[in-house]
Amino acid sequence: MKNKPFDCVEMKRKGAEAVYQKVATLSIEQQLEYWRNGSASLRQQMKPANEADMGLALSSEIHH
Repeated sequence: MKNKPFDCVEMKRKGAEAVYQKVATLSIEQQLEYWRNGSASLRQQMKPANEADMGLALSSEIHH
């Protein structure tokens, strides 16, 4: 097997383990809050990209 500089599966497993460690001792309510906060944070981070995508979509509709 060749030595890969980046292993996507390994990265995914490490990420899953890190999340598990964070939520393992939390109650169901706390876990839900953790995921809600994470989702809200991601939506905020993605907002500029989504707005840019919408601008491109509207621009291409106008030119057709």
